Formats: sequence, structure tokens, C-alpha cells
Amino acid sequence: PLSSDGRIVQYSAPTTTGTDTLTVSQGGVSSTVDVTIVAGPASAVAISGSASVAAGATTTFTASLTDAYGNVVSGATVSWSASRGTITAAGVLTAPTEAGSVVVIASAAGRQASLTVDVTAAALDHLAPSATTINLLTGGGTLLTVSGVDAYGNDVSGVTYTWSTTIGSVTPAANGNSASFAAGDSGGSGTITISAGGKTATVAVSVAESSLPIARQATTTTSLVFLIVAILAIAASILMLGRARAARRELDEMRKGGAPPPP
Repeated sequence: PLSSDGRIVQYSAPTTTGTDTLTVSQGGVSSTVDVTIVAGPASAVAISGSASVAAGATTTFTASLTDAYGNVVSGATVSWSASRGTITAAGVLTAPTEAGSVVVIASAAGRQASLTVDVTAAALDHLAPSATTINLLTGGGTLLTVSGVDAYGNDVSGVTYTWSTTIGSVTPAANGNSASFAAGDSGGSGTITISAGGKTATVAVSVAESSLPIARQATTTTSLVFLIVAILAIAASILMLGRARAARRELDEMRKGGAPPPP
């Protein structure tokens, strides 16, 4: 009471919103007063919504204001802004087409809150190999890489790649997004095909016959056999030539000595 007769009192509201009832009694007579407890001035702003969004997609955010005791403050106008992409007055964000991050900001009643949103790649749209055509000599080779990208050119993670070829041989690396191609020892043309997630990409291959020495072209078991046969044939020819020269020298010496030539 603020007065000695108790007619003036000070009421302290609770820290939560709701209703309360005050009762005053005097000489067997009582009276009640209903009190509505409302939120105090806004003390903080909080943003709710997804922490990630695909490139070019939309997502909606909401803002809530609370007083010093955590009670929701209603009726305040919220202003929205975003560091990238666009956001409407209703909190609908259209993400930028480039992967990265976006900072969403909500302002109301002199208070402000921010939320960092991760912009990820959209769905796999196509495969992008490091080359679309390659030209090699027999016995040559090269390294190829591939990326799975969305419609905006962002790299899509978690893609599993399959490699195949109609000429030479292709050996994928452990990570799958690169492979070594060996042309082999036969010229011709063919195609390397890369597949992933229902998408395919092709690399046109042209292999020309090499003018390198035969030993440099020996890249398969078949060509090694031909190389060995060729070496043996050359060795046999040299041996026969040596024997013929030795026989001629022996015949010449016998003629000089007056001995009759062998029959």
C-alpha cells in the first residue's frame, strides 16, 4: 500500500504475459480487478528459416521480436535486406545463381538480427570435361578431368563418375573425377564417354601413327612380340653375313696358297 488506509497500492506485474486478478476487501465487502499483462518494449529480434538454399531457389524467413523477458512483441513492422540475391518485404529470399553465402538481415523497432545462409549448387545439369577433343600419337597419353555442374555452372559435389572408351584405354583415379587415357599402339578414332547422375559427356579421340623408333612404340604385348621377332631376324641376318664373309676369306687364302678349292 502507498497510503496508510490501504486505498492506494502499487502493483508489480509478472514477467510473463497473460491475465491477473486483483482483489480488494473491506468490512466483508470485496471487489476484483482483472489485469492483462502485455509484452514490454522490443529488446531483441530473431530470424527463423533454413540455413541453406540451392542456387536460384527461393526460401522464406520469419522474424520474431521479444521483450527483455522473452515475451513475443507483436505488431512491429519488419524490414528485410540481403547481401546477395533478392528478398521481399514478406521475407522471401531468391538466392543468387552463384554458390557461396548470403547474409539475411531483419530490422524492427530499432533492433536488428542477421542470419548467414549457405547457397549450395542446384541439381546436376550437365558434365563438363576438361577437353572435348584430344589428338595423340600412338604410344601417347593424357590426363582428363570432369566436373558435374548445375544450370548456373556451380560444381555439384558427391557425384560418382563412370568412364569408358572405344579406343585405347582409360584408367579412372580414385576420386573418379579424373582419368588417365593411353592411346595404345594402333591409330584410329574413337570416343571417351563419361557418365554420372543420368548425364553423359563425350570426348572425341584421334590417334595418329607415330614416327618414333619401333622401341618407343612397343606399348602392348603384341607389339613387344613383333619387336622381339624383328630383333631376332636382324641378328640372324648379321650372323649369316658374317659367316659368308668368313667363308670367302678362307677361299681366297686357299687360292693364294695353290691349294685346290674344296669341291
